[in-house]
Amino acid sequence: MEQTIKRRFYPWNYEKELKTVNERSEQGFHLVRSTFWGRREVEDHSAVYRYALDCREPDGFTELLYEKQGWELVCAQGAWLWFRKKIEEDRQETEYEIHGEPRHAIADYLHRRIKPLDTLRNLLLVLAFLLVLVPEELSGGLTPRIACVPLFLCLIPVKIAENMRKALGEQKRQ
Repeated sequence: MEQTIKRRFYPWNYEKELKTVNERSEQGFHLVRSTFWGRREVEDHSAVYRYALDCREPDGFTELLYEKQGWELVCAQGAWLWFRKKIEEDRQETEYEIHGEPRHAIADYLHRRIKPLDTLRNLLLVLAFLLVLVPEELSGGLTPRIACVPLFLCLIPVKIAENMRKALGEQKRQ
């Protein structure tokens, strides 16, 4: 039986999403497809999988790293890749950890997304400043109200970038 879970995926909450998918696998629901808006799972109580979520790197390095260590590619979600490995009782817990090069792909992905958000924030602030300079005769006395629109819109990229920076800070401490 296939089931659709409608839940948004945010890059700064990737650890929470990974934990949820692993818990669902223990309950017998396994990931088939994932999108920004949700994921599809299939019910199968005969196996339990450990899932891993990582960012795609150029030249297929990410796929190769996981494949060499026995992980199966489940699906791709934009720049994110979902892998899984069947849990077997005779395996040690260390077999479900990724060994090899340090994994900087997720941090690099978040850093690449923060810069355009900062640029958008700066553009909106400049637009608000320029709108304040519009003479009141031209705006019919609406200059302060019009200038508030880009200021409020500015809060969206600020909040998203703040969440990404917070995720990067938590990742550095671990």
